[in-house]
Amino acid sequence: MKSNMVTIGEFAKLVPGDPAPSTIWRWCRKGIKTRNGQQVRLPHQRVGKRLFVDASKASEFFKEIADQDVAYFQLKDGETRPEIAPHRTNAERTEAATRAAARLEREGL
Repeated sequence: MKSNMVTIGEFAKLVPGDPAPSTIWRWCRKGIKTRNGQQVRLPHQRVGKRLFVDASKASEFFKEIADQDVAYFQLKDGETRPEIAPHRTNAERTEAATRAAARLEREGL
């Protein structure tokens, strides 16, 4: 058991993209929400106050996330995907914030 178990800090150093240990903790506790709405949690064990991850099982975690995303993007005949709100540009966000601030000022808030 001990040979593959690493702390979340050690695991963070093994993962591409250099995530923070707090990100690994979040993956363990809350998981990652995939495109189709499924929560996928990183398998872990708690020993005392510390969380440990089986480094040899990490690829299964990332594969599950990828498989869920692939399933989301592969539509069957006649199937439609729910609408996703479009992303706003920085200029659109700034304009909306300016309008909101002006409205709050007019209303005395």
